[in-house]
Amino acid sequence: MPQTKPSPPRTRKTTPTVKAIIIVVIAVLLGGGLYLQLRNTSPEADGYGPPRTAARISSPGVISLGAAGAPNKVDVYEDPLCPYCAGFEHRFGQLLAKAIDEGKAKVDYHVLTFLDDKSKSGDYSTRAASAMLCATQADGASFGRLHGHLMSPDNQPKEHGDGDHTDDELIRFAAEAGATNGVAECLRGGVFAAPLRETTAAVRPTLAGTPSVRINGTLIAPGDLNDGDWAEPLR
Repeated sequence: MPQTKPSPPRTRKTTPTVKAIIIVVIAVLLGGGLYLQLRNTSPEADGYGPPRTAARISSPGVISLGAAGAPNKVDVYEDPLCPYCAGFEHRFGQLLAKAIDEGKAKVDYHVLTFLDDKSKSGDYSTRAASAMLCATQADGASFGRLHGHLMSPDNQPKEHGDGDHTDDELIRFAAEAGATNGVAECLRGGVFAAPLRETTAAVRPTLAGTPSVRINGTLIAPGDLNDGDWAEPLR
């Protein structure tokens, strides 16, 4: 009796939709891993606190600290709702502050609004970034304290969360940081809303996401942020 050859095993083709889902899942897992690494690592220069150096608005959406002639130039791209940015600030924020005050670095904070649609209010990133700009405009010394408060993992609203900070709360946080003159009018009047949207749209094609960091012109790969080698010139 002739033997029947066994049928070859069926192969399942991976559809573009499935591939896209796999890519998203991997990205989420990698991003979550980065957040946990940053959040669970001891802060560098722990106990130093916010910068003593007053900040200034150098261009729409960019808040600068430190001398223009400092030996190192750092650009930090952050969204106020970005949890990985909060993790970055937890790990490196005080080191940056110390480097600024010691004259080792000029730091430009690019406050962005990528995540407005992930907030309960629909515009939290814009309002929180505006609060930082309004506070800096009123009193440059307040920025470090306000930025540290808003970017703290303990105070930052969650993406897709049940709520976020109201304008009244943002104004109160700014006042507690030392900025009162004109902050309420600036924030409620949306003075920086349009410039922030324009700045965010301009940099969006150049960044993989937030946080992004450049030091002396070199963009640091997201996976290399946590190892801290990039920050050696600041120590």
